[in-house]
Amino acid sequence: MVYADCLYYAIEKAPVIAVLMSRAANVSSHVARELEIADQMKTRVVPIRLEDFEATGAFCYYTWAARFYRWHESTADVLSRVSEQVQSAKAQHGASSS
Repeated sequence: MVYADCLYYAIEKAPVIAVLMSRAANVSSHVARELEIADQMKTRVVPIRLEDFEATGAFCYYTWAARFYRWHESTADVLSRVSEQVQSAKAQHGASSS
């Protein structure tokens, strides 16, 4: 299977995706495309900010309303909160699939 196919189907099946926000991700056309696919499929996006920078373009557009988590605050706390987001999304995804 082609890499792009695998990525597309993984996003399609996922109830939630985490996006690691960095300067490099901010300018990546691939990350922008993945966020667009997630948005079209109504997949919850959990942005985790790895460094301080100003999000621009598609990156800003697709993450502006999401609750950001800052990795440098408290790694254990971030992991716990992200885990809660994942569990909540999985529960909602399971309820809508029934």
